[in-house]
Amino acid sequence: MSVSEMSTFWGLVISPGKVYEKTVEDGFIVGQACIDMSAPEGARVAVIVNVREIEHTLCILTAGKLDVQRMNVCFGEGEDIAFRIEGEYDVHLTGENLYDERLLEEDEDDIRESDEDTDLDGFIVDDDESENEEEDEAESDAAQQISKKKKLQEDLQNQHQKKLQQIRESKQQEEKKQEPKRRTLKGGVVITEKKTGSGRACGKGDRVSLKYIGRLKENNKVFDQTRGKSLFTFRLGAKEVIDGWDIGIAGMCVGSKRNIVIPARMGYGRAGAQPDIPPNADLVFDVELVKIK
Repeated sequence: MSVSEMSTFWGLVISPGKVYEKTVEDGFIVGQACIDMSAPEGARVAVIVNVREIEHTLCILTAGKLDVQRMNVCFGEGEDIAFRIEGEYDVHLTGENLYDERLLEEDEDDIRESDEDTDLDGFIVDDDESENEEEDEAESDAAQQISKKKKLQEDLQNQHQKKLQQIRESKQQEEKKQEPKRRTLKGGVVITEKKTGSGRACGKGDRVSLKYIGRLKENNKVFDQTRGKSLFTFRLGAKEVIDGWDIGIAGMCVGSKRNIVIPARMGYGRAGAQPDIPPNADLVFDVELVKIK
């Protein structure tokens, strides 16, 4: 900004579907564009200005990644311009109005000439005192403008930080919800919920039908599975399967998926189940409950 110009705050909120047209009376500078805090993370909005029938993209904002874009774009007196946005959320433009001090000085000269034509007999004016007062007022006005601009910048920064914090907290909550629920049950059987089903939970005495893949924990080798076969059905809690299954399947609903880690003592123990399951083998099953009767 040159020394012959003064500035005051300028601002505009651009809403979706609206065009803001004007003929510039006093020049102004667009210094910053900020996407509205209501925009969800990832929302994109483009700020477009039409000057002399040609459209230009000032910036593209993305909520959560680029909420604020600083710039220094000046529009001069007499220009026909139009602002609009491409997107679904408001954009806040802020900047400075520019005033030519020479025009102010001309006005002051006119006032002085008018004063000279007025009868001032017996009325003495201390020019030095008047000039000092004017300088003090100008300094006070400038200080107020700087204070307002600083406060606006601080408010925008605080809003930006608050939005980022909300996004972080939302992500943490979502990640926490998606974390598999891991529990250790009787005999050291460990279950991890992969998917929650619906309906009632199965219990002792129910006939359950499942899909499963069984692996050796030591080397992840598949020793058995229902893929390409019919569902595996048994009565829960009736000792028809290894203890780890009776314990690890209980409580599942139709559509539930679990990862079950069964220590050797709750599986096939010291004997194993040759030739596929060696002695003292810990087992891992991925199971999906299909039916409960």
